[in-house]
Amino acid sequence: RVVAFDAPAHGASTGSRTDMVEYASTVEAIAHRFGPLWGILGHSFGAGNVVYASHDFGVQAPKMVLIGCFSNAIWVTEAFGQLLDIPANVVARMRALLEAQHPGKLSWDKLSIAGMLASLNRPTLIIHDEDDEEIPYWNAELLRKESPSLTEIYSTRGFGHRRIVRHDAVVERAVEFLTAA
Repeated sequence: RVVAFDAPAHGASTGSRTDMVEYASTVEAIAHRFGPLWGILGHSFGAGNVVYASHDFGVQAPKMVLIGCFSNAIWVTEAFGQLLDIPANVVARMRALLEAQHPGKLSWDKLSIAGMLASLNRPTLIIHDEDDEEIPYWNAELLRKESPSLTEIYSTRGFGHRRIVRHDAVVERAVEFLTAA
């Protein structure tokens, strides 16, 4: 069966904000409730949190699919700040407050999604659109570079960051990867 969920502060779920610890904890709770998992898929912030949940929260899944994933959590907070024109010192303060809110669970210096992915040592399909303006394609290349023997990239063009998840060929490729023996 397939289990899908609205992450905290996403879709129909409650809340107006979330962070990586809350998100990864939710992934862990769902994996615990519905596991064992035979695969796990995430998009964007969710893709980075699938890796984080697997690395730091012990979520086990033999295969992963990451769509439009960022390679580094510090980079994603800085990009978020630039997008919303938030001064760099405010973004840095936000990271410090989140780290203080989650002592021992969140360390920005250790949130290299690419490094975490490499240490997980599991087959991973990275799906990324070359025209993604929110999470540039170089993130996919860096994820692949850090873990070349177990990752592959499936690239698209013209779907950007959001439409990629609804593209038939992307859905078919993800299903094919997750269900292959």
